[in-house]
Amino acid sequence: RGTPCCPCDLREKHGGATLRGYLQRRAQLLGFRHRRTVPPLIKASRHLPAPRNAMQFMYRPAVPRAALPGRTRALAANARYEGPRIRTKCASMANGRDETPEQALERRLRESRQAEDRTTYVSSVAEWQQELTQAGKKLVVLEVESETVCDTGIPEHDNVEYQYNAEARAMHAERMARCRQIKHSFQRIARDCEDTTFLQHTIGFEPTAESEELCAHLGIEVLPTLQFWRNGRKLWEHRGAIAMESGIGEGVLYYEGSAAEGEHVTDHVGTIKSKRQFAEFVLNGPKDELQVVMVATQSAAPCIHVYPAVLALAKNFKGYASFARMVGDTSPELAGMMADLNILEVPTFMFFRGGKEIARHVGSSRADLIGQIMTLQSQQGITPPTPQRPSRPIPHRTAVPQGQARRSAWQ
Repeated sequence: RGTPCCPCDLREKHGGATLRGYLQRRAQLLGFRHRRTVPPLIKASRHLPAPRNAMQFMYRPAVPRAALPGRTRALAANARYEGPRIRTKCASMANGRDETPEQALERRLRESRQAEDRTTYVSSVAEWQQELTQAGKKLVVLEVESETVCDTGIPEHDNVEYQYNAEARAMHAERMARCRQIKHSFQRIARDCEDTTFLQHTIGFEPTAESEELCAHLGIEVLPTLQFWRNGRKLWEHRGAIAMESGIGEGVLYYEGSAAEGEHVTDHVGTIKSKRQFAEFVLNGPKDELQVVMVATQSAAPCIHVYPAVLALAKNFKGYASFARMVGDTSPELAGMMADLNILEVPTFMFFRGGKEIARHVGSSRADLIGQIMTLQSQQGITPPTPQRPSRPIPHRTAVPQGQARRSAWQ
């Protein structure tokens, strides 16, 4: 990883027992006279190579502050922290978890094993059909990826001109890195969603006959491809690496209702499956709230992409607006309701108050939807909720005069 830039890295490289002494000697080399004055996260230390032994500290001349870059010199002059608290602060900076580096490594290994256990690899049509049958009514998410292709059909090893084009090779490497990130996101979501079956198929450097047969059976034309299935029927697919990471989460949220931190969509957004439920939601809602009905279909991509915004609005407007979703192509009764309501495009958002429809909004723009709700609340005399303050303070930097001590956000 190069020169250590975090106390956690220093601890791994030089051992916990020598960390404090190492930082103090580093501070002396940088020209500091006070034993506790060290730049935050040892940013200034990247300008000096890590010492191999203690003798290099004794005979190495001190480096004046003026020799450091201006940004690092300012940090060295204005920042302070306590040496013994380094380990705690490094741990707390990692995704808000209060854990040591050893605990973080153990957690990542444990999560990796859980992700592998939740993901099943299929290599042939027979295995795919067997997994699809075993899933039954559960949602099935299938990712088909390649070791050599990402969002294009040009394998690097098959095109001589492509191999010797440096710019094309760099673009290809960037695409492959994106696809590897997609794989990590797929496994992370698989670990957290126990009610969904996650399958993967990887096309090797030289595709086998079984792999080609499976891709032809699934209709795979672009790599990678993400497909959602239920009851033996394909609901939706996302082609290409662009926005696929968000597509995985949006698809699972839309079809299965699994949200972050163990939440379920039905805790905030109601489900309308009949005319009776539609009438109950519209007529029995509180008179001082807006009733918002999202009319959607199973395979419309705009409905899938806007659904996370609907969930966020339902959570933030609790007590001011109620939300429900009606998927019109899941039964003949709902299809007839869509015709009776004159629904021509999806998603369509219908706004009710006191049992009467007061407005409609068509489109998947999240900003337009939020603006429409705010406008209707203002027209109906409903005071929107005040923005909630985050549970944890957001770190930020503030300018301070030269020479004054400055504390970082996590201190």
